[in-house]
Amino acid sequence: MFTLTPDFTAAQTSYTQGQTLTARQLGGGITMRFTPDAIASLVTSLHATSSRYNIAAENADDYAVLIGMADHAENIWNFRLLAGVAARAPHIGKPRLLPIAEAAASWLPDELDSFTLSAAHEIEDPNQLDTASYTRTELQAGWDRELRRNIILTSSASTTKADFFSAPLKETIFTASSALVWHLNRHLKFAAAYQFNDRQANILRAANEHVLTFTLTWMP
Repeated sequence: MFTLTPDFTAAQTSYTQGQTLTARQLGGGITMRFTPDAIASLVTSLHATSSRYNIAAENADDYAVLIGMADHAENIWNFRLLAGVAARAPHIGKPRLLPIAEAAASWLPDELDSFTLSAAHEIEDPNQLDTASYTRTELQAGWDRELRRNIILTSSASTTKADFFSAPLKETIFTASSALVWHLNRHLKFAAAYQFNDRQANILRAANEHVLTFTLTWMP
């Protein structure tokens, strides 16, 4: 079986922090999937994005090509592994061509637990409002556990490394979080969550934070 999935995005975002920064993005792409004889699918993804800022020197065009495979066993596991190249062509400055890769997997060993794992190495998302270009290497892991029918525990951890193009700045961010969600009844839900963030950089000062939140939600 052969399938084609097109996509198109258009966005405009702005914020004021010292000066007003506005970005307009137009993007589009196509994903081609070939599944011979109901075995693992062969996947090819093509994508391009044009970013225009009110700071003209930051305008850039992005292109990405990924090729790989994906497979799944219904309600048990699935995975995806893609690799390719990405290019960023700024209107001022030299273009960048980098190898990229992404992988993701999930596993449901029983009716109570689910595990997820993902990794990526790419140029930062052009849809993010940020004029500082960098490569991003990210690893994420998660675990969800149904303690009871109305109580769910979720935990996750991630580490992200940013390597900036235009400055000798390297930054690593580690995040870990856990949340307990308790459905008291049909109308009332209580959640308690904890998150830890740590930032290490070769130029900036190290920083970390602890965030604890409690939420009570009523649904009439």
